[in-house]
Amino acid sequence: MSKTGRWNNGSCPDNRSDGCSSQKSLRTGCSPAFPGRHVASGRHGPRPAVCSLGTLVLSLLLGTATLSVLGGIGAALTVGVRRGSVLLSLLVLPLAMPLLIFGSRAVGMVMDGDSPAGPLQLLAAIFFLTLSLGPLAMSAAIRISVES
Repeated sequence: MSKTGRWNNGSCPDNRSDGCSSQKSLRTGCSPAFPGRHVASGRHGPRPAVCSLGTLVLSLLLGTATLSVLGGIGAALTVGVRRGSVLLSLLVLPLAMPLLIFGSRAVGMVMDGDSPAGPLQLLAAIFFLTLSLGPLAMSAAIRISVES
């Protein structure tokens, strides 16, 4: 390491035991999540921030749409019930937890340098399942509440 606190070759070493802290790596332009990659020039492919932003937007789109359908199902189930808001939260929150887990895992995998394909595919599968079966569940729940 030179006297200015920068590495002589412009990149951080792969092992962190020799004093390359995250503060020093940020000064040199190395990403702490991707040792050895020079973020400023992007010479090793797309920048990690751009990749994680795309994954974040995709997981937010899939998760938000799925949560909207799940909320619609919950609202249809509790439309004629007293204290329906408490029941609604008890119905929707357990179904929303996998969405939060898979969405955050996808972004975390990108930041670690792994492929986020698995969690994103699971989010997409849950989205298409709720999109196809959600209207049927909503119509059945509203039909039951109107008849009784």
